[in-house]
Amino acid sequence: MVDKKNSKTLRTENFYMMIVGIILFINMITPYIYPIKPAFAILIDLGWIILISGLILVMFSMMTLSKRGIENLTEKGVYSIVRHPLYVGGMVMFLSHMFFFQHWFFILDSCIAIWVVYRIILLEEKELLKKYPTIYEEYSQKVPRVNFILGIFRKLF
Repeated sequence: MVDKKNSKTLRTENFYMMIVGIILFINMITPYIYPIKPAFAILIDLGWIILISGLILVMFSMMTLSKRGIENLTEKGVYSIVRHPLYVGGMVMFLSHMFFFQHWFFILDSCIAIWVVYRIILLEEKELLKKYPTIYEEYSQKVPRVNFILGIFRKLF
């Protein structure tokens, strides 16, 4: 997180966050208004695995941030595997909605939410490059932006 963002970046990021929040709200209330019968039960089980994976990623990133603080660049813990684990965890959780609901509407709005979260990541990276030009550039070379599997592979080998 960056504390001194320019007002245009902050407005854009807030707008993106509002879109993500609206989509999350829609995904939570729509099944109560318009019940959908999923076609494949196995996909619901897969959705739970994906959702729990995203929650674990979010929890580990929040634990790392609570120890290290949000004012400084963090390269420890899960941040040594992927640069934006909190956002990636959110993207993974939106991915799980597709498996739970198995309806074109949820596939579409979850894809939109994932794209919007990715745009937020790009905004964050611009600000981080301004605040920590050399350090963040080196960090970017070592740690992938959102590819968690590549990050684990780089960490292990």
